[in-house]
Amino acid sequence: MSVPGPGCSAVTPAESKQDKLVSKLEEVIQSLEKEDEHLSPEDKLISCLENVIRRISDADISGGKRNTGKPIKFKDAVGRRFSFPYYRCETWAGIEELIKLAFLHVEIVGPHVREGHYDLMNPAGEVILPQVWEDHVEPGWSISMSMWPIPGPIPRTPPSPVHVIVDRGPPPPSPPPSSYPPRPAHTYGPGFDWFISEKKGIRGLWKKLTGIDTVGGIGDINSLYK
Repeated sequence: MSVPGPGCSAVTPAESKQDKLVSKLEEVIQSLEKEDEHLSPEDKLISCLENVIRRISDADISGGKRNTGKPIKFKDAVGRRFSFPYYRCETWAGIEELIKLAFLHVEIVGPHVREGHYDLMNPAGEVILPQVWEDHVEPGWSISMSMWPIPGPIPRTPPSPVHVIVDRGPPPPSPPPSSYPPRPAHTYGPGFDWFISEKKGIRGLWKKLTGIDTVGGIGDINSLYK
């Protein structure tokens, strides 16, 4: 590998972006050299090499992270499959935004996704916490999604019983009085009890009463046993 001279002569530009970046860096270094004319040629060379190496390393790291040839394969909670550019999934905020867009018009599950009620798992089935996502994610990963348990509807409290108070109406009217006059009670003389016992009960009484008018009452009980 040829080492640039003290003046840090420009390297022949190549077609790659990395070579173009190095060429631009050298131009910047040359402009800085004019301001640092008091430095020795050796110090200038060392400074140029350090700057170029540092810039190339940064460019390699940036280019490796944005490797569009190895996208992230994503399978969501409803079985759909997506392919996301890796540089969009390097951070948790980046992949979270893509997942929200994927569930923008999905009913029932969509609101829970927007609230972050899910886990992301690596190809081994291990859950990756958002706090360590950037330390584990790699290009070409196959990531799956698992929703947290969705709570059911809140049971409604049964309504309190309603007590209905019905005012009682007036009592029903009394039956109309009878149109027939009450029949007078029959009275018997003081010897009636003796008469029944004397004639051997009610049979003897019936024999004596046969043929006697009882409309106005039995009458004088003494006439029955004369």
